[in-house]
Amino acid sequence: MKFQFLKFQIPKSMVIEDYFDKFRGIIAFFEEKSLSEVHSRKAFFILCKQELGVKFQFFEIPNSKFESY
Repeated sequence: MKFQFLKFQIPKSMVIEDYFDKFRGIIAFFEEKSLSEVHSRKAFFILCKQELGVKFQFFEIPNSKFESY
C-alpha cells in the first residue's frame, strides 16, 4: 500500500480567497488537458509556484520518495 501526502505553504501576503480562486483555475486547466499523472503532477506544482508563489512538498510512503517544487 502506498500513502501520499502533500504539504504546501501559502505566501503571507496572499488573500486566502484569491489563492483558492486561482488554485481552482489551475486545477480546471489540468483536468481539461488530461495529462499523464506523473507529468501533470510535476507541471501542476511548477505552475502553482509560478502563478501563486506556493511552495509544495510531496511525499510518497513507503517508497520514501520526496519531491519539492
